[in-house]
Amino acid sequence: MTIKSPLAESKDLSLIRNISADQIILGWHKTFQIDISTELSGVDEIHLYRCNKTGLKFFYPYNISGSGDLYRKLSVFDWYYMERKWEHDVAINDLEDCHTVLEVGCGKGDFVKRLCKRKTRRRKELK
Repeated sequence: MTIKSPLAESKDLSLIRNISADQIILGWHKTFQIDISTELSGVDEIHLYRCNKTGLKFFYPYNISGSGDLYRKLSVFDWYYMERKWEHDVAINDLEDCHTVLEVGCGKGDFVKRLCKRKTRRRKELK
């Protein structure tokens, strides 16, 4: 199978690093006391690539995603579904001049709500 950038479908990629599934499983267990071995069933390694055309970094294989059970386990941490996160602040600033945003894995939608409020406030300021 040929690996392509999911954004540009380019084959011009650089492999940044390989991460063993065992390393990821151990890290999650140490950090969160959550067993994610079933999430990575059948996966030996995850590869981090960079698209040389767009600069996008992405993980391969593409089809790995967290189950509902994983998100249920994460939801016990008060920080997981926080309304305000520092990474939202950074992303909102980075998206200042963007007119279209696609968010994948939006949780409760807090980031999108904050982004929309900021855009609305900026439009009023410009009038």
